[in-house]
Amino acid sequence: MNNQVVAFTLCEFKSGSTMNVIPDSCKMNGTIRYFDFELRDKVMAEIESIAKLTAQAHGCEALVAF
Repeated sequence: MNNQVVAFTLCEFKSGSTMNVIPDSCKMNGTIRYFDFELRDKVMAEIESIAKLTAQAHGCEALVAF
């Protein structure tokens, strides 16, 4: 069995409730599946980095919680 396998899924994306209006915030929920706890730490760090850098590139902030 290869312990380097990771499955990351965004399962839910919520932002705003009015048509044709850009919402102030959004919330994404998902799951991470893994076998190797060391790999888990690396994946979590990468997810946080990507989220924060993407938000920063668009003049926003990202809060990542696991």
